[in-house]
Amino acid sequence: MSPQFREAVNWAIASEVRRARDAQEVTEDQLVEWSGIDAGNMAEGLDGIDGFTVTDLVAIESALNLPVGYLIEQALNIVRTITPAGVA
Repeated sequence: MSPQFREAVNWAIASEVRRARDAQEVTEDQLVEWSGIDAGNMAEGLDGIDGFTVTDLVAIESALNLPVGYLIEQALNIVRTITPAGVA
């Protein structure tokens, strides 16, 4: 995966996590507590600096009562719209 594509994926996933969190009016601290993810890792993930692991995403989906795979699917939809055809 190219660095640019990885950056786009990280940004898209972070965007979807923030959107889902905000829609449920959950604070970052609550999400950290409910998901069991380290606060530093959560902050970096939400900023799109460093990507969430799949385990992190499943924990976030569980904490927000979302179906498993939802965040990745939503993020891929974003990536498909911002990358050239055939890349995503």
